[in-house]
Amino acid sequence: MARTHWLLISLLGLGMTGCVSQDKFNALKLERDQAFASLNDAQNKESAARAENDALKSQLTGVGNGQMNKDAVFQNVMAENAAMRDQLSKLRSDYETALRNANTIGSPLPAELSDSLQTFANQNP
Repeated sequence: MARTHWLLISLLGLGMTGCVSQDKFNALKLERDQAFASLNDAQNKESAARAENDALKSQLTGVGNGQMNKDAVFQNVMAENAAMRDQLSKLRSDYETALRNANTIGSPLPAELSDSLQTFANQNP
């Protein structure tokens, strides 16, 4: 009799532990799949947020560097402007000197040639 009890208990134990309805199994599997999908979605969103954060940090750094570059460009333009002003001043001075010396540049024509040219000009008005 003890043997039959053990046999019945073992059969009953095997029957109770392995039996889950297919509907419950499918429902649990669906729930697990949804949890994994939700986890993947959250990980993708987190990854996208990190990428956006890195891009914004990069832009912010670029703005800071751009400000420094803007200051350097400004200094270069100011130096170039001063050099151009100096060059313009020198050119004006040279021009005024050339105008003042316009009549004295070169040697005058010899008298004989000057007279010949004047005679030719008078004959051909």
